[in-house]
Amino acid sequence: MTLELKPITDDELEAFWDHLNDPTIAVMAGTVPHPVTLKWTAERVARRRAEEAEGKAAQRGLYEDGVLVGDVSYFTGEDGDKEIGYAINRAHRGRGLATIAARLAVDLLRDHGHTGPIYAGYAKDNPASGRVLEKVGFTRCGEGLVPSMGREEAMPLWRVVYTEPEQA
Repeated sequence: MTLELKPITDDELEAFWDHLNDPTIAVMAGTVPHPVTLKWTAERVARRRAEEAEGKAAQRGLYEDGVLVGDVSYFTGEDGDKEIGYAINRAHRGRGLATIAARLAVDLLRDHGHTGPIYAGYAKDNPASGRVLEKVGFTRCGEGLVPSMGREEAMPLWRVVYTEPEQA
């Protein structure tokens, strides 16, 4: 198994659309509606490209042996904090890819020069995501409500933070 993170190209938009059009992703990600259209997907990718040029965000496809199995991103929250997100395609869940994806999201943000704390949020009704983030080294630091396009209402979530271990 060879895993690779790479930018989503225009040629891969349809595969990315198919990935995002999973209702289980929409209800766990605040910024993904359901259903999504190919046009919406193209606009999201274009927006992330522009935000990456400004150092605010990045979006990558997670590919296993050349097949899109998920996505990884980071973005700047409303309060200026850097946050990560990840999603694994339903057909590829249960194999540890979410943990790998979360680690790769942290690495992507570090590779882009961020040196401070990294935040993430996960829906309170998604404890599996909490376990993933805990394995990567995130610790719970708060809770809140965020708008959810997929739920069409506010989503209760746990907020977690990742800080680098102290250097000896």
